[in-house]
Amino acid sequence: MTGKDSVIEGITSNFISIITIGFYQYYNDEINVSSLLMGLSLFEGLKHSLNKLSRTYTNFIEMITSLEKIEVFIVLIKLFRNMLIKMT
Repeated sequence: MTGKDSVIEGITSNFISIITIGFYQYYNDEINVSSLLMGLSLFEGLKHSLNKLSRTYTNFIEMITSLEKIEVFIVLIKLFRNMLIKMT
């Protein structure tokens, strides 16, 4: 993991924590320190899992893109093979 990745992961986990606390505040009139600290400790524990989930999603999208490129390549090979057979 590069330094850039760790910075992005830190920003992502902090952003998720802030957004969640914001939603909690929006739906509840009061927020107390104990629930705030409990929520932050929960997200600290889940931080690595959330980052793995985002990397897994990215890898899945890259896999689908690669499979589509391989399929196109195989179709082109078959097309060129058929063209060569017709030319001879």
